[in-house]
Amino acid sequence: MKGRNEGGPNIEDVMQKGFAELKIGEGNIVVDTPEEKPPEPSSQPAHKIEYAKKIHAEEDRESFVVTAPVKDSPSLEKKSEESAKPKQEILKEPTTRLGDDFDVEW
Repeated sequence: MKGRNEGGPNIEDVMQKGFAELKIGEGNIVVDTPEEKPPEPSSQPAHKIEYAKKIHAEEDRESFVVTAPVKDSPSLEKKSEESAKPKQEILKEPTTRLGDDFDVEW
């Protein structure tokens, strides 16, 4: 078996570097302190919150107005209705009767 590559990092070197940073001391460590923002005014609701308030959702108006839907053009509607409804032919008698033979292909 072959050991680890000699060109790779060595644990001893890595540990020495890490401990060297610790030996500086806490007084010399530079720490970024975030700027203190002024306190924002608390957003109070416009009205006082009423707890356990009963809400009645009953409709009390006597009438309301609904506008008719806007039709693009009546000629287009007539054409679409005519093409959608094929003419159905109504017969006086059924085309087959009881006892008629019919051919079935299996």
